[in-house]
Amino acid sequence: MVFQGGHSLRKTDNGRNYGIDLLRIVAIYMIIVLHVLYFGEVISPLSHFTPNYEAAVLVEIASYGSVNLFAIISGYVNFGKKTKYSNLMQLYLQMLFYTVLCTFAFLLLQPDMVSKQTIIYSLIPFKIGQYWYFTSFFCLFFFIPFINKFIDSSDRKNAAGLLIICFILFSLLTTVLYQDISGVCNGYSFLWLAVMYMVGACINKFDIHLKGNLCLVYYLICIIATFAGKLSIEWITYMMIKQAKYGSLFVSYISPFIVFSSIFLFLFFKDLKLNQPSIHVVSFFAPTAFGVYLIHMEPLIKEWLINGRFRNYAFMPLPQMIGCVLGTALGILFVCSVADRVRLEIFKLLKIKSLCEWIENKIKVTIDSRFLSHFE
Repeated sequence: MVFQGGHSLRKTDNGRNYGIDLLRIVAIYMIIVLHVLYFGEVISPLSHFTPNYEAAVLVEIASYGSVNLFAIISGYVNFGKKTKYSNLMQLYLQMLFYTVLCTFAFLLLQPDMVSKQTIIYSLIPFKIGQYWYFTSFFCLFFFIPFINKFIDSSDRKNAAGLLIICFILFSLLTTVLYQDISGVCNGYSFLWLAVMYMVGACINKFDIHLKGNLCLVYYLICIIATFAGKLSIEWITYMMIKQAKYGSLFVSYISPFIVFSSIFLFLFFKDLKLNQPSIHVVSFFAPTAFGVYLIHMEPLIKEWLINGRFRNYAFMPLPQMIGCVLGTALGILFVCSVADRVRLEIFKLLKIKSLCEWIENKIKVTIDSRFLSHFE
């Protein structure tokens, strides 16, 4: 892989940006790393200010921009395109496929893990809290045409003004005041995804670039600043009240440094030109990113595979602990990606894409005919 700056090198001859596809893989890997650290209980047994704790926190911070990255990617790739609601149907059917399949499998193999509520929730995946990102994105999806139209009609000055206001209200003030004054729920909301979507859309429209080495330098500065801020405030509170507190001021999706780290990482990958062997690898894994998220966060899989399973990593020597966290996340990514490739083939055989497009067209025709009939 070689970084080359410039607009002409962002895409291959077929018009696809494989740097963005690679970023999808990196972002979902970062999400898995976070889940191994949190749900796998690697961080929770560790004491503040110990080498293992601080190293785990540094890995956490480096991975924390992952959710922002997916929203920025959505804004970048969907700006200027017609919104296809059939795509949303496909994502929903993909989610339903995994919740029903996993529930049925556990019902056969581990029936004690499956309750009546589990069965009901498998049929209504929106009720599954682990899938909060999809629920938020589902709400955002219906606003995408309007956001795109607004960005398209805005000049650079107006768009920049809007993003600055959003940053101040939703990121800076909410972080500094340590209070959700703007209702972004610490980033777990469709409102925050909309803000990040607009960032991606603006990068696309105004063709924003930054040299690759500078992107990585700025990304690292943001990570170090976040780590230093968290360490400092926890040390100060520990010295004052004997409790390390308020570190989450710096480590959240809406934290200013995390926001900018996401943007700089995106700017690096969007102008990344890959060689042909790399493109083949990326082409295999990139389409499975959403499937990887769905599989490893499916409640039964999460309970069986992740929850509390990696607690022993916390007590390993530091290099071994980091290696196990990163290696475990890589293993989960690989296994889930291969599984989702099977799902992709099943959906192709069942012609799910064509079915969703047919349903979308039928709904549009029905709505249009009924609406127009009132004016005849």
